[in-house]
Amino acid sequence: MGNVQQIEFMKDLAPRLRGPILEIGSKRYGGYPMFFDYRTLFPEGTKYVGADMEAGDGVDAVADLTEDIEVIRQKLGTASFQTIICLSVMEHVGDIAAFSRNVEALLEPGGTLVLSVPFVWEIHAYPYDYWRFTPRAIEFLYRNIAFDPAISRLHTDTGRVASLRDVGDDMNRFVKMIYKPGGKKTIGQRVRIMGYSLFRRMLGLGKNPLYNTHIEMVGRRK
Repeated sequence: MGNVQQIEFMKDLAPRLRGPILEIGSKRYGGYPMFFDYRTLFPEGTKYVGADMEAGDGVDAVADLTEDIEVIRQKLGTASFQTIICLSVMEHVGDIAAFSRNVEALLEPGGTLVLSVPFVWEIHAYPYDYWRFTPRAIEFLYRNIAFDPAISRLHTDTGRVASLRDVGDDMNRFVKMIYKPGGKKTIGQRVRIMGYSLFRRMLGLGKNPLYNTHIEMVGRRK
C-alpha cells in the first residue's frame, strides 16, 4: 500500500538500497496511487521477495510476520535481507512486538529498514486497524536499528514535508510547520500531490484539522 508521497520518497531512496529486498505487505488490491509495484524501482535481477498475509498480485510468499522466525524464513525462502520495505502495514498488525522483533531478525547487520506508518489518519481496515505511531514509538520497537533523522521525515497528504532532524522531539512544532510552504518539488510532483489530496477530500477522507500525516523512518541494522 502507499500514497503519492511514499512513492516519490521511495523513488528518491531506491538507488541507495541493495538486494536481497523484502517488501512486507506487497499485495496490490488496485492501481496507482494507493498500490504501486515498488520492485520496478530496482534493477532487473535484484532478489526481491514480496510477502503478505494472503496470496495475490505482487505476492511471492504468503507469511505472517508475527510467527516463529524459522517458520517465516522457510516461507520466505531467504534467511536474511539487505533491505526491508514496510509501508502502511504496521498499523494493521495486532502483535506489533513480535512483528518488530522478527523484522529486525530478518535484516542483515548494516542492512536498511524503510518504514512508513501513520501519525494522523482515518481508521481503515485491512482487515483491522490497531495503531498510530510517533517517531519515538518506532525507535522503541526497533531498538537495534539506528534511524537517520536527516532522511526520516513526516509528510501530510497535502505535500507538506519536514525531516525528523528539523522537527526533533517536538511533534507540535511539526503541526505548526505544516502550514508553511514545503520543500521544492517538480511540477509533476505538485500536480500528483494536489490531485491526490483533492480526490481524498472529495471522498471525505481529509477533514482532520491536523492533516493526514505519515512518518517515514529509514535506518540501518546495528
